[in-house]
Amino acid sequence: MALERRQDVRNLAIIAHVDHGKSTVVDSLLWQSEALAEGRSVSDLPILFDPSREKRVAVVPKLSSIQYRSARVQILDLPGHANFGTEVEQTLRVVDGFLLVVDACEGPLPQNRYVLRRALEAGLAPVLVLNKIDRPTADPERVLHEIRALFVDLDASEQQQRCAVVYCNALRGCAST
Repeated sequence: MALERRQDVRNLAIIAHVDHGKSTVVDSLLWQSEALAEGRSVSDLPILFDPSREKRVAVVPKLSSIQYRSARVQILDLPGHANFGTEVEQTLRVVDGFLLVVDACEGPLPQNRYVLRRALEAGLAPVLVLNKIDRPTADPERVLHEIRALFVDLDASEQQQRCAVVYCNALRGCAST
């Protein structure tokens, strides 16, 4: 029996290297969608069991959700380490696409290569989020070029390579395309 896909729910994975702003992006999305009161953070929410809270490193997928127009968007925060490959691969089976958050100063780092490869191999649609564009050392043009080269290196499809790019300062809750 084939399952019908719900049109009112979208599942997105969020992928980022440690300290590139993944949790801050999620905080900002939740705050702007009014799912989070001002002055609170994602760590205040009753989300999935999270043994990583003390370490501030994602080791299990964490779930948050926002309402966008007529759809419920569920955001799964994925661990960025290859050590958690099983969890990542299981989560990628249930998502429709992913946000790749990259620090506009540092650029893509090797630690995310594994997770990004798995997401691209699964045929998922990416949205690239260049975060921290307000920093004096930010170089979004260079970082975008590096990410495009990484997509080619990982055999991303043409459609995946033409993904939307969002420039953001997640800390201030500002973003543009």
